[in-house]
Amino acid sequence: MKRTVIQLGGNTLVVALPAPWARKYHIRKGQEIHLEEQGSALMVRGKPGSTALHADFDTTKIGKFDKNYISYYYQSGFDDVTVYFNEAPVFQAVRDRVGQLLGFELVDQTTSSCVIKNILEQMESEFEIVMRKNFLLILEMSRELLAAMKNKDYSKIEEVRLLEKMNNRFTDFCKRVITKNKSSEDHPHFVYLIIWNLERLADEYKHMCDYLKREHPSIDEGLQEFFRKTDEQLRLFYEMFYKFDAKKAEAFLNRRRTLAEKGFQLMRVKKDKELVHYLMNVNATVSDMYGPYYCRRLLTNQ
Repeated sequence: MKRTVIQLGGNTLVVALPAPWARKYHIRKGQEIHLEEQGSALMVRGKPGSTALHADFDTTKIGKFDKNYISYYYQSGFDDVTVYFNEAPVFQAVRDRVGQLLGFELVDQTTSSCVIKNILEQMESEFEIVMRKNFLLILEMSRELLAAMKNKDYSKIEEVRLLEKMNNRFTDFCKRVITKNKSSEDHPHFVYLIIWNLERLADEYKHMCDYLKREHPSIDEGLQEFFRKTDEQLRLFYEMFYKFDAKKAEAFLNRRRTLAEKGFQLMRVKKDKELVHYLMNVNATVSDMYGPYYCRRLLTNQ
């Protein structure tokens, strides 16, 4: 729809609100409304919570239940979900997954249903903080695993592995905020792709944890060096994401092919091929993030 901008007085510009929208949300003369600036867009809200999404989720009608369904409602921005079930294991899975979602809580329960509600709406203003924590968490996983291999000390591997669960909470939260248009991003679809890949990165480091815990391998210097270069590439992307630097960008792009070639070389000669495979996946994922990162930079002049 289009509206004509009217000028009142010297500098005041006025746009009429659509009458159907005003009636739907009971907007009256003299009432306060809430404006949120999102780049070139301006979001108008009747009042906080007026855009809350509600859903009924009947697990008996979807075939096989998977706990990820609860995450999908969360990521999609729903604030109130009533879940219907006829098996106790389904409720247990729902409860376990809700415990992993920032701001979601079980607020009511019967023998055949439960209600999930978002109780921390104010958290959605913390997008930038949680986004950065996501990066730092993955860098922490990489640093700790590299130290474990260097020192041949795998006693803390399980603690490092637990960071992947926190990564899931962070990435789910960021996806939710973007979906609900609550982030300050001008072009959030590009950031969404990066967030999606941050979750993939944490999964690769989780797989490395499982391998190191299971095998307790003695990693030679050549493979440790490949891990160090992979860690440097990940850290380089993190630094560019928050502050572009032409020299760092050049180094990043030059290293992409070198790291890929080194990975294939190690796959042919090293015995720890599973670990090499996971590191190659990390490098490929970090490389994939450069495209959406740079598109975002072009559009936001960052």
